[in-house]
Amino acid sequence: VTPADSVIESNFIIANYNSQEAIDNDDCSEYMEHRYNFFVYGQSGLKSYFGGHDIASHDNIYAFTIGHCVNIGFGHETFLPGHEDTFANNTCIMKQSGPYLKMGCSGGTLPTLGNNAVHDPEPERGMTLCGANFSSWVKSGRDNGTTLSAWPPAAEIVSAATRLLGM
Repeated sequence: VTPADSVIESNFIIANYNSQEAIDNDDCSEYMEHRYNFFVYGQSGLKSYFGGHDIASHDNIYAFTIGHCVNIGFGHETFLPGHEDTFANNTCIMKQSGPYLKMGCSGGTLPTLGNNAVHDPEPERGMTLCGANFSSWVKSGRDNGTTLSAWPPAAEIVSAATRLLGM
């Protein structure tokens, strides 16, 4: 029996006291969908640990993440075919420079990734993902349409959040 997805939708969530992830999916969390949310200051965007799978994060804004936008396991977990996590059509504004993904890069099925807008405070420093520079990573077809740029102005972030939440 496969359950219906649990949906977390249209929320404005502020992580305080150096909170962990935007939503703390682990210990085999499964069949979750996060959509149309505005998250501020979470440690990571999509988190999936200890056998978690079938978690979809799309059309969200993750503002000033303290760490990776996608944090799957301890950098070595992958998925069984048909049970991948998805991170697509999100905006992720990283508080510090670094790779936007932390995940296993071989040995199984990778998550579905694409069309994300990643904002780094120093995008000119470049970013390495699974041993490839950002441009090569996207061109490999593993993350089609994802872009890397500098932080947008604060007014633009607020405007995007307002539109996202229908305010």
